[in-house]
Amino acid sequence: MKKLFLFLSLGTLAIVAAIGVLTFALPSSELDLAFPQDGSVAHNPGSSEAHDHPDAPTLAATAGNGQITISWQTVAGASHYEIWVRQGTDPWTQANTTALAATATSFIHTGLTDGETYFYTARSANASGVKSPWSPQVEATVNPELAAPVLTATAGVNQVDISWQAVTGAAGYELWAWEESADWVQIDDGSLTATSYTHSDLDEGLTYYYQIRTLNNNDNPGPWSDKVHATVYADLDPPVLTATAGDGRISISWPTVTDAHGYQIWTAQDGADWEQADDGSLTSASTSFTHTGLTSGDTYYYIGRSLTAAGHNGLFGQPVAATVPVTLTAPTLTLTPSHAQIALSWQAITGADSYELWTWQEGADWVQLDDGSLTATSFTHASLTVGSRHYYAVRALSDDGTEGAWSEYVGAIAAGELPTPVLTATASGPQITITWQAVTGADTYELWYWISGSDWQRLDDGTLAATSYTHTGLTTGTTYIYTLRALSNDGKESAWSEHASATP
Repeated sequence: MKKLFLFLSLGTLAIVAAIGVLTFALPSSELDLAFPQDGSVAHNPGSSEAHDHPDAPTLAATAGNGQITISWQTVAGASHYEIWVRQGTDPWTQANTTALAATATSFIHTGLTDGETYFYTARSANASGVKSPWSPQVEATVNPELAAPVLTATAGVNQVDISWQAVTGAAGYELWAWEESADWVQIDDGSLTATSYTHSDLDEGLTYYYQIRTLNNNDNPGPWSDKVHATVYADLDPPVLTATAGDGRISISWPTVTDAHGYQIWTAQDGADWEQADDGSLTSASTSFTHTGLTSGDTYYYIGRSLTAAGHNGLFGQPVAATVPVTLTAPTLTLTPSHAQIALSWQAITGADSYELWTWQEGADWVQLDDGSLTATSFTHASLTVGSRHYYAVRALSDDGTEGAWSEYVGAIAAGELPTPVLTATASGPQITITWQAVTGADTYELWYWISGSDWQRLDDGTLAATSYTHTGLTTGTTYIYTLRALSNDGKESAWSEHASATP
């Protein structure tokens, strides 16, 4: 008997504790001092009065931007509903300030704080004022307010390119389009997360309008962007380009494109970005463009497109390419005579792979000195006749067959074993005095002269050891030309001097 009494006592305590928990957990006019007193009593299910009150509504809470929507199904016998809310440790308060009619099935709680969680419960009341038990509480967290995207629409050939900045907190976007005489249509597939979209296969000449809004992680939408619009234009044939390379330039030409009101020419080199080559002044009458200031030996690529009357760009055509020919400058020759030979040198030429060296003597043809493989910038012309005069010219070559300009041709006399004298001729009355510096190692000198229409003639008698000579008995107004060489008693000789002349 004691065991039975103890069991009943423990059971009774458990039931009382459960009722207490429910009573204090939910709003109650009897137990919550912060709850408004309205004089009515909510009946608990299972009591002797359960048949006198309506059922509690079953709530659902859906978060939005700055608000939460509470929804339920109508309750039989209810004449109105109460929605109560609390946040954190705050007391319960009634959310609806006006009565919710028997037909109401939702309530929107607005003005809420982004990111905060709100708890809701509700009860129904019948026409007699009898209220239902409290519904099980539901909760929802307010979504952050999403900003409206700023939309840009750019018309293209039978398409419109739409772009916008990324919106903080957005999980996706919803993009809609409209044209006159048609309805708004969502043009994305529902999974748009990028910040750009190309609306393609559009009709020429039509204006298309666009709006977009953000979606959060719960697919709740943010506000709509402002409307933007763009008018689609027709495709224009691109110009068919031809590229012709020249010295430091490439000329681009094309036939006229029907309906084109202008053109653009773009260029690039390997590994570089495309950039516009023209200055924007090509008109419908333009059929050529010259790209200047280019690097010798470099290859340049070109593409072109036509422009509409409104300045819209057509599609780019096929690329063409041309290589600027290598420009080889002319070398400058330096000659250094020595005994029975002449040393030649010149500066290296940018872009040159080899050089071609030629020589010439009076009364003979030009002859190539090198064997076709000359890559150095010097050459010695040896085994020459002492006193013989030779003329030279050189040019640069590249491996692709490009030939540079010839140097100025210059001449020199092959020296002897003695230094070459330097002559001076001075006229005084009917005579000319020829002078020269003494040549080291010389014992005598050999002096010759020449006038137009005659052969060279020797002036000295073979014993001339002085460093001057006076040529007398001359014809006034006639020009006399002289040359001299030095001799030694052991058979050495210098090269002939450069000519000196004078007119008495």
